[in-house]
Amino acid sequence: MSLTAHARKRLQQRGITEYFVDVLLDFGSTQKSHDGSEIVFLRKHDKRLVEGSLGDEKKFHRLRNAYLILSRSGNVITAGYRFRSIFSQ
Repeated sequence: MSLTAHARKRLQQRGITEYFVDVLLDFGSTQKSHDGSEIVFLRKHDKRLVEGSLGDEKKFHRLRNAYLILSRSGNVITAGYRFRSIFSQ
């Protein structure tokens, strides 16, 4: 996993650890964006897999609505929390 300087700054500002980035990349679903980048996030099924595999729902509560934006080359560009659906799940 490669993080841009912008991504590192956003992760720090938003309290998303690199461990959570790895969890999102391992368990998350992807959606192509209009510009060729990818959005990585957790669908309901993915959330159940995370909780089943890693346990402790409270520990991952904030991760449930986190997302990553990946460049075409696979670098993490930015991260944040979504407040509305990316698309119908």
